[in-house]
Amino acid sequence: AGDRLAWTLISRTPQPEAPRPLIVMCGGNSFSRYSAGVGYSLPAIEQGDVLLFDYPGTGDTKGEATLANFEAASDTVRSLAEETAGDARGIVFWGHSLGGFVCAEMASQSPRAAGMIIEASARNLQDIADAWRPWYIFFGGWRVDEALARYDIVDTLKGFAPPILILAGTHDRVLPRRLSSEIFAGLEAAGRDVEMVSFNAGHNTIVLAAGFNGVMDRFFEALD
Repeated sequence: AGDRLAWTLISRTPQPEAPRPLIVMCGGNSFSRYSAGVGYSLPAIEQGDVLLFDYPGTGDTKGEATLANFEAASDTVRSLAEETAGDARGIVFWGHSLGGFVCAEMASQSPRAAGMIIEASARNLQDIADAWRPWYIFFGGWRVDEALARYDIVDTLKGFAPPILILAGTHDRVLPRRLSSEIFAGLEAAGRDVEMVSFNAGHNTIVLAAGFNGVMDRFFEALD
Protein backbone atom coordinates (compact mmCIF):
# COMPACT_ATOMS: atom_id res chain seq x y z
CA ALA A 1 0.00 0.00 0.00
CA GLY A 2 2.73 2.46 -0.95
CA ASP A 3 5.82 2.97 1.15
CA ARG A 4 4.00 3.36 4.45
CA LEU A 5 0.56 2.93 5.99
CA ALA A 6 -0.47 5.87 8.15
CA TRP A 7 -2.19 4.83 11.37
CA THR A 8 -3.03 6.18 14.82
CA LEU A 9 -3.71 4.36 18.07
CA ILE A 10 -5.87 6.18 20.60
CA SER A 11 -6.01 4.90 24.17
CA ARG A 12 -7.10 6.04 27.62
CA THR A 13 -4.53 7.34 30.09
CA PRO A 14 -4.33 5.93 32.64
CA GLN A 15 -5.43 2.57 31.26
CA PRO A 16 -8.54 1.07 32.92
CA GLU A 17 -7.82 -1.87 35.21
CA ALA A 18 -10.09 -4.29 33.32
CA PRO A 19 -8.96 -5.29 29.80
CA ARG A 20 -10.88 -3.57 27.01
CA PRO A 21 -11.23 -4.47 23.34
CA LEU A 22 -9.17 -2.92 20.56
CA ILE A 23 -11.50 -1.31 18.01
CA VAL A 24 -10.35 -1.19 14.39
CA MET A 25 -12.17 1.55 12.49
CA CYS A 26 -12.66 1.10 8.72
CA GLY A 27 -14.16 4.30 7.35
CA GLY A 28 -15.93 4.94 4.09
CA ASN A 29 -14.29 5.95 0.83
CA SER A 30 -13.85 9.58 1.95
CA PHE A 31 -12.60 8.68 5.42
CA SER A 32 -9.26 9.84 6.80
CA ARG A 33 -7.92 10.07 10.34
CA TYR A 34 -8.22 13.85 10.15
CA SER A 35 -11.57 14.20 8.40
CA ALA A 36 -13.56 11.74 10.51
CA GLY A 37 -11.20 10.22 13.06
CA VAL A 38 -12.23 12.44 15.96
CA GLY A 39 -15.94 11.92 15.33
CA TYR A 40 -15.58 8.15 15.60
CA SER A 41 -12.92 8.10 18.29
CA LEU A 42 -15.06 9.98 20.82
CA PRO A 43 -17.82 7.34 21.10
CA ALA A 44 -15.46 4.40 20.48
CA ILE A 45 -12.93 5.33 23.18
CA GLU A 46 -15.66 4.76 25.76
CA GLN A 47 -15.56 1.08 24.81
CA GLY A 48 -11.92 0.36 23.99
CA ASP A 49 -8.70 1.58 22.40
CA VAL A 50 -9.15 2.74 18.80
CA LEU A 51 -6.97 1.99 15.78
CA LEU A 52 -7.47 4.39 12.86
CA PHE A 53 -5.77 4.19 9.48
CA ASP A 54 -5.75 5.99 6.14
CA TYR A 55 -6.48 4.02 2.99
CA PRO A 56 -3.92 4.05 0.15
CA GLY A 57 -4.16 7.34 -1.69
CA THR A 58 -5.93 9.17 1.19
CA GLY A 59 -4.74 11.14 4.19
CA ASP A 60 -1.11 10.38 4.99
CA THR A 61 -0.95 7.01 3.22
CA LYS A 62 0.74 7.32 -0.14
CA GLY A 63 0.17 5.16 -3.21
CA GLU A 64 -2.71 4.65 -5.58
CA ALA A 65 -6.22 3.66 -4.58
CA THR A 66 -6.10 0.30 -6.38
CA LEU A 67 -7.70 -2.99 -5.36
CA ALA A 68 -4.29 -4.59 -4.87
CA ASN A 69 -3.15 -1.76 -2.58
CA PHE A 70 -6.37 -1.91 -0.57
CA GLU A 71 -6.01 -5.64 -0.05
CA ALA A 72 -2.37 -5.20 1.00
CA ALA A 73 -3.40 -2.44 3.39
CA SER A 74 -6.09 -4.67 4.91
CA ASP A 75 -3.54 -7.39 5.60
CA THR A 76 -1.19 -4.83 7.15
CA VAL A 77 -3.88 -3.35 9.40
CA ARG A 78 -5.10 -6.76 10.54
CA SER A 79 -1.57 -7.86 11.44
CA LEU A 80 -0.94 -4.54 13.17
CA ALA A 81 -4.15 -4.88 15.17
CA GLU A 82 -3.25 -8.39 16.31
CA GLU A 83 0.22 -7.25 17.36
CA THR A 84 -1.14 -4.14 19.10
CA ALA A 85 -4.00 -5.85 20.90
CA GLY A 86 -1.73 -7.43 23.51
CA ASP A 87 -3.87 -8.26 26.55
CA ALA A 88 -6.92 -6.51 25.08
CA ARG A 89 -10.32 -8.19 25.26
CA GLY A 90 -10.17 -9.19 21.62
CA ILE A 91 -10.58 -7.03 18.53
CA VAL A 92 -13.83 -5.45 17.37
CA PHE A 93 -13.90 -4.49 13.68
CA TRP A 94 -16.12 -1.49 12.90
CA GLY A 95 -16.82 -0.72 9.26
CA HIS A 96 -18.77 2.31 8.08
CA SER A 97 -20.25 2.46 4.58
CA LEU A 98 -17.80 0.95 2.05
CA GLY A 99 -15.51 0.26 5.01
CA GLY A 100 -17.90 -2.54 5.91
CA PHE A 101 -16.35 -4.68 3.18
CA VAL A 102 -12.81 -3.91 4.38
CA CYS A 103 -13.49 -4.66 8.04
CA ALA A 104 -15.53 -7.78 7.24
CA GLU A 105 -12.53 -9.21 5.38
CA MET A 106 -10.24 -8.45 8.32
CA ALA A 107 -12.67 -9.85 10.89
CA SER A 108 -13.16 -13.09 8.97
CA GLN A 109 -9.41 -13.71 8.98
CA SER A 110 -8.51 -12.57 12.48
CA PRO A 111 -8.25 -15.24 15.22
CA ARG A 112 -8.66 -12.49 17.82
CA ALA A 113 -11.89 -11.06 16.43
CA ALA A 114 -14.40 -10.55 19.25
CA GLY A 115 -17.15 -8.78 17.32
CA MET A 116 -18.12 -6.90 14.18
CA ILE A 117 -20.02 -3.63 13.72
CA ILE A 118 -21.43 -2.86 10.27
CA GLU A 119 -22.66 0.72 9.99
CA ALA A 120 -24.67 2.15 7.09
CA SER A 121 -23.36 -0.36 4.57
CA ALA A 122 -24.62 -2.86 1.97
CA ARG A 123 -24.26 -6.57 1.35
CA ASN A 124 -22.23 -6.21 -1.85
CA LEU A 125 -21.10 -3.67 -4.42
CA GLN A 126 -23.77 -4.69 -6.93
CA ASP A 127 -26.44 -3.69 -4.41
CA ILE A 128 -24.73 -0.31 -4.06
CA ALA A 129 -24.53 0.12 -7.82
CA ASP A 130 -28.23 -0.68 -8.12
CA ALA A 131 -29.11 1.73 -5.30
CA TRP A 132 -27.18 4.53 -6.96
CA ARG A 133 -28.42 3.79 -10.48
CA PRO A 134 -30.22 6.83 -11.97
CA TRP A 135 -33.94 6.29 -12.31
CA TYR A 136 -33.81 6.75 -16.09
CA ILE A 137 -31.45 3.77 -16.57
CA PHE A 138 -34.16 1.19 -16.05
CA PHE A 139 -33.07 -1.56 -18.43
CA GLY A 140 -29.41 -2.42 -19.09
CA GLY A 141 -28.45 -3.04 -15.45
CA TRP A 142 -25.09 -2.02 -14.07
CA ARG A 143 -22.40 -4.64 -13.73
CA VAL A 144 -19.66 -4.60 -11.11
CA ASP A 145 -16.14 -5.61 -12.13
CA GLU A 146 -15.58 -9.33 -11.42
CA ALA A 147 -12.63 -8.58 -9.12
CA LEU A 148 -14.92 -6.46 -6.93
CA ALA A 149 -17.98 -8.68 -7.23
CA ARG A 150 -16.50 -11.19 -4.80
CA TYR A 151 -16.87 -8.72 -1.93
CA ASP A 152 -20.06 -9.82 -0.22
CA ILE A 153 -20.38 -9.19 3.51
CA VAL A 154 -22.75 -12.10 4.13
CA ASP A 155 -20.51 -14.57 2.29
CA THR A 156 -17.42 -13.18 4.01
CA LEU A 157 -18.93 -13.57 7.50
CA LYS A 158 -20.73 -16.89 6.95
CA GLY A 159 -18.29 -18.63 9.29
CA PHE A 160 -17.92 -15.74 11.75
CA ALA A 161 -18.96 -16.83 15.25
CA PRO A 162 -18.66 -13.61 17.34
CA PRO A 163 -21.62 -11.22 17.62
CA ILE A 164 -22.39 -8.86 14.74
CA LEU A 165 -24.17 -5.52 15.19
CA ILE A 166 -25.69 -3.74 12.19
CA LEU A 167 -26.41 -0.01 12.50
CA ALA A 168 -28.67 1.81 10.03
CA GLY A 169 -30.07 5.31 9.59
CA THR A 170 -33.72 5.74 8.69
CA HIS A 171 -32.84 8.93 6.77
CA ASP A 172 -29.79 7.55 4.99
CA ARG A 173 -29.96 8.68 1.35
CA VAL A 174 -26.52 7.35 0.44
CA LEU A 175 -26.99 3.70 1.42
CA PRO A 176 -30.66 3.34 2.41
CA ARG A 177 -31.70 1.34 5.44
CA ARG A 178 -33.07 -1.49 3.29
CA LEU A 179 -29.49 -2.36 2.25
CA SER A 180 -28.58 -2.92 5.90
CA SER A 181 -31.74 -5.01 6.27
CA GLU A 182 -30.52 -7.26 3.46
CA ILE A 183 -27.23 -7.82 5.29
CA PHE A 184 -29.17 -8.67 8.44
CA ALA A 185 -31.48 -11.09 6.63
CA GLY A 186 -28.57 -12.87 4.99
CA LEU A 187 -26.56 -13.23 8.19
CA GLU A 188 -29.61 -14.32 10.18
CA ALA A 189 -30.39 -16.97 7.55
CA ALA A 190 -26.77 -18.14 7.84
CA GLY A 191 -27.27 -18.66 11.58
CA ARG A 192 -24.98 -15.85 12.69
CA ASP A 193 -25.31 -14.03 16.02
CA VAL A 194 -26.58 -10.78 14.49
CA GLU A 195 -28.64 -7.80 15.65
CA MET A 196 -29.80 -4.74 13.71
CA VAL A 197 -30.65 -1.37 15.23
CA SER A 198 -32.05 1.60 13.30
CA PHE A 199 -31.59 5.22 14.33
CA ASN A 200 -33.25 8.50 13.40
CA ALA A 201 -30.16 9.55 11.46
CA GLY A 202 -28.52 9.96 8.07
CA HIS A 203 -25.51 8.25 6.54
CA ASN A 204 -22.88 10.03 8.65
CA THR A 205 -24.82 10.93 11.80
CA ILE A 206 -25.64 7.58 13.40
CA VAL A 207 -22.98 8.05 16.09
CA LEU A 208 -24.75 11.29 17.10
CA ALA A 209 -28.25 9.81 17.27
CA ALA A 210 -30.28 9.46 20.44
CA GLY A 211 -29.82 6.03 22.00
CA PHE A 212 -26.56 5.28 20.20
CA ASN A 213 -24.40 5.13 23.34
CA GLY A 214 -26.81 2.75 25.04
CA VAL A 215 -26.71 0.37 22.08
CA MET A 216 -22.89 0.45 22.16
CA ASP A 217 -22.82 -0.19 25.90
CA ARG A 218 -25.00 -3.31 25.56
CA PHE A 219 -23.03 -4.68 22.62
CA PHE A 220 -19.62 -4.31 24.22
CA GLU A 221 -20.73 -5.51 27.65
CA ALA A 222 -22.00 -8.74 26.08
CA LEU A 223 -18.70 -9.58 24.38
CA ASP A 224 -16.84 -12.64 25.65
